[in-house]
Amino acid sequence: VESVREDISQLKVTLKSLCTDVSGLKKRSEALEKTTDYVVKTVSGHSSAISDINKTLESVKKSFDDRIDKLEGVSRRDNLRFFGIPESGRDSYNECVDTMLEVLNGCDVTEGRIVRGDIVRAHRIGARASRDGGRPRTMIVQFASWRMKMDILTKGRDKLWSVGVSVASDLTDRQQAIIRQYRQSGQKAYFKGGKLVIGGPLQP
Repeated sequence: VESVREDISQLKVTLKSLCTDVSGLKKRSEALEKTTDYVVKTVSGHSSAISDINKTLESVKKSFDDRIDKLEGVSRRDNLRFFGIPESGRDSYNECVDTMLEVLNGCDVTEGRIVRGDIVRAHRIGARASRDGGRPRTMIVQFASWRMKMDILTKGRDKLWSVGVSVASDLTDRQQAIIRQYRQSGQKAYFKGGKLVIGGPLQP
């Protein structure tokens, strides 16, 4: 009997110790849960702040890109791009000006004769045409006046086209990408005075 009492007593001590351990574990678990909640809330707050920062950066970048694009557009205001002018191996600025004068005056694109002083500069861009009759490089021409540029673009377009030369405004890379996106969706689009104009479906 005495032995049983000792076992029971020992069992009570063990159970009390286990209860103490369980209580301690419970407290630590509650503390860990509170810490976890705090961390989750803190991370959530940081994520929200990071999201706001990203939105602000995107807005600033767009504003910066718009400003750069506008400035670049102003620098190209008096420019035109000419396509289909055969290459002769003469690539200096002066020689390109001579080529353009020959083409423009040969087509009589304006009411008066165009002289060297009407062209600020002219040069080709892109990879050089191959010797086996590849597509000639685009010619970019800056005119001394916006009025002359517009006369050539509007009144001279058909005359140039009759000799296999096409002409277009010198758009920025960003503007060209926008135009290309609309045309791929079947819509006609162009820039006028730096503003995008969507002019309906493309002609078949």
